Amino acid sequence: MSPLQDVTAVAKRIDAQNRADQYRALASFFLDLPKRETLQIMAEAVKGDPDASEGLRELQVFFSKASIDDEGVLDEVGSDRTFLVRGVTQKGPRPPYGSLFAGETPEAPGSSMLRLKALYRRAGFEVSESAAESPDYLGVELAFAAALLDKVAVAEGEEAEKLAKMSEEFVRGFVAPFGHAYVQESLGWARTGFCRGMLLLLREFLESEIEFVGA
Repeated sequence: MSPLQDVTAVAKRIDAQNRADQYRALASFFLDLPKRETLQIMAEAVKGDPDASEGLRELQVFFSKASIDDEGVLDEVGSDRTFLVRGVTQKGPRPPYGSLFAGETPEAPGSSMLRLKALYRRAGFEVSESAAESPDYLGVELAFAAALLDKVAVAEGEEAEKLAKMSEEFVRGFVAPFGHAYVQESLGWARTGFCRGMLLLLREFLESEIEFVGA
């Protein structure tokens, strides 16, 4: 391997790891209840960025006005987040399951789920029937994208290329179109600046991913 090729390979591994970390952070919004400690870390992380994106600005405004130590704020954020990501009432956005966004024909959801599980298996991940979340839950898909990119970041040669292509296939065919559609439907229902900010960050990141993989 030439020095230039070596530098390119290292850059790709670093890029894959950075993308994995972003997927993981976004997955936590769907998979984990918000905790005071997490909100405090986020408040510090988004503070004072003059070039902040729309999503970050929404979070900046929220944290500038909210008292994280106030139990009522934590309850309000938790309630809003649960409403958005769990579909606990009939009135609201569709909950973030890919099968609900896969099309109107009865064959589409099943076909999509079969392809999704097959891709998980190809990447070396087995979906347990007793898992707490469905394989097509957006939080699971985001976490899988992170885990797959973790593999890309440490692989070499042909294995790295194979995993990178699989990652692009997954983003292009599942995460990006589904996640973007969910965000568009859910934004108008978000009641707190925190949830609006997180949804906007997800949309911004997915748009950059769509451009990256050429979707």
